[in-house]
Amino acid sequence: MLVGLGKKGLCCTLCKYTVHERCVQRAPASCINTYVKSKKPKGGGALLHHWTEGNCYGRCSKCRKRIKSYHGITGLTCRWCHMTIHNRCAASVKAECNLGEFANLIIPPTAICPAVLDRQRSVNVATAKGKAPAPAPTHFQITSEPTSCPLLVFVNPKSGGRQGHRILRKFQYMLNPRQVYDLSKGGPMEGLAMFKDVPNFKVICCGGDGTVGWVLEAMDSVDLQVQPAVGVIPLGTGNDLARCLRWGGGYEGESIPKLMDKIERASTVMLDRWSIQVTNTEPAELPKPKVLQVTLSENVQRVVELSQRIIVEKSVIETYEEIRRNTMTTEVTTVGGKVKSSSSSTTMEKLMEFTSSSSRDSEASQLSGQEAANGGTNRLSTPNTSRVVKSISEGDLLLARPSTTSELQESSIPAPLRPLKPQSEQDFVVPYNIINNYFSVGVDAAICVKFHLEREKNPHKFNSRMKNKLWYFEYATSETFAASCKNLHENLEIVCDGVSLDLANGPHLQGIALLNIPYTHGGSNLWGEHLSQKRIRKNGPFRSARKFKSADKDLSTSSFNSVDLSVAIQDIGDHRIEVIGLENCLHMGQVRTGLRASGRRLAQCSEVTIVTKKTFPMQIDGEPWMQGPSRIQITHKNQVPMLMAPRSEKGKGFFSFLKTNLLNVV
Repeated sequence: MLVGLGKKGLCCTLCKYTVHERCVQRAPASCINTYVKSKKPKGGGALLHHWTEGNCYGRCSKCRKRIKSYHGITGLTCRWCHMTIHNRCAASVKAECNLGEFANLIIPPTAICPAVLDRQRSVNVATAKGKAPAPAPTHFQITSEPTSCPLLVFVNPKSGGRQGHRILRKFQYMLNPRQVYDLSKGGPMEGLAMFKDVPNFKVICCGGDGTVGWVLEAMDSVDLQVQPAVGVIPLGTGNDLARCLRWGGGYEGESIPKLMDKIERASTVMLDRWSIQVTNTEPAELPKPKVLQVTLSENVQRVVELSQRIIVEKSVIETYEEIRRNTMTTEVTTVGGKVKSSSSSTTMEKLMEFTSSSSRDSEASQLSGQEAANGGTNRLSTPNTSRVVKSISEGDLLLARPSTTSELQESSIPAPLRPLKPQSEQDFVVPYNIINNYFSVGVDAAICVKFHLEREKNPHKFNSRMKNKLWYFEYATSETFAASCKNLHENLEIVCDGVSLDLANGPHLQGIALLNIPYTHGGSNLWGEHLSQKRIRKNGPFRSARKFKSADKDLSTSSFNSVDLSVAIQDIGDHRIEVIGLENCLHMGQVRTGLRASGRRLAQCSEVTIVTKKTFPMQIDGEPWMQGPSRIQITHKNQVPMLMAPRSEKGKGFFSFLKTNLLNVV
């Protein structure tokens, strides 16, 4: 037995054969076969049991008695059908294996063989060129039963910490390893190319929403015989699409047989996909400064005045340097901000003489500048030196490199509250050209941009789900006070199905979101529930229906095309996309916690055009970027079949049974 703390042995991923590390050399080298070399094998094409000897806990599938393992290793387990039997019962069991309970989801090794024609063609081409044939990757051909529906599983091991690695090994044991692919090793193209001629199969994506989008995009580039339905096993955080399809917000260690049972009973629904085209536009031209005509004599006069001012400024700086040198050798005491020093009094008087004359000159230059502005000629003015002298006398002046007013203002703002600015043209690169979940502009995208930049800079701060939520809360709080996207209607125009929306009507918005699915931002239902669904959930199906009140229609502050949006139903396959407005971060939090029913419903349409006049933060399916002035066109692309998990059976109990029987009696 493998006893002790920690890992004391080695286990085969494919057949679960377990040995001590010291016994590896004596372990049998044979393992399961994942394919056959030809379509007509010598054994007649039947799949045989692959027995693995080991401690089996449970009852024998043949005699139904408990398998006892008190005296050494006893019991056999079939790797394909997972049948457990006594050693003595093995002779009475048929040699042929039926793949067990999930035979429809598993491709037997006898149905997979190498594509000999492709391999032979590559060898012939290499031989004709006089070169040695290079070892080409083996391509397989699948001949599945017409009644079966095998699974093609893609696992992203980087999602959900180590959950991806564990679920990868579990699926490799439950299915044929040729059905399970690691996305970190080549992506999904290898698996899709192998299954492209299979008439009926299902795709399972183990990862986040980005993993699902990756696989769907790869499926668009492969000529599949039949478009397969796609299921989602959520790993990591977010997982809004998985929530909409009832697969939950995250994988919580559920057994693989239970997941396979759900997949087998899942129904198929259609999911809309939207194309997004972003065209950069020129920013609005700034008003050009007026150029005034001046004469040559006036220019010469101004040059002389500036030269005198430069001499005065230089004298002030030299005087200040003299004061600083004297204060280094003489003890200086400050009382109420006034400097008292016997050694520096003389130099201070000299400095005041300079400043009195310079202040008079500056006032005269300012007056002359005003007269020039009124008279239509250009006059130059110099900065007032009295402020500099006052700072010197009070001991508050600090010598530093000159900086502009904008730099000083920005440096005084805390880092989370600073406005977002694109650093280069690379920030204007759109991450995706297809929308699967949602697209947003404004406040929620600003939070996501800050979160994304900080995570790229310090990835060690985002190594757990709880830390991610805390960081997101911090950036949401800072964005609440910063309000970097306020007065959105002044710099953004949105047209839905040819009708321009009046964003200035009602409370001012800081964000616009286009929803293809009900859930966003980790479970927020921004569109809100349908009124009938909400009434049934709160009052129950047995209470009488009440009339709609005016408060029920507060979900929509405006109507679109004479349709009351308060009764509009959101569907992921209706060829329509929902447009909602967000007032601020607090509004988003209220919708998430249930204090408000929904965002501000603006439209439900099939085509959207957005025109921006300045740089805005944007995001597609949780991937943020900064976008300059642009024109954004969103149109319907296609539909893909998705697997909708069966409803949870947690509510089925004794009282539910009584309620059902009472309804049948009535």
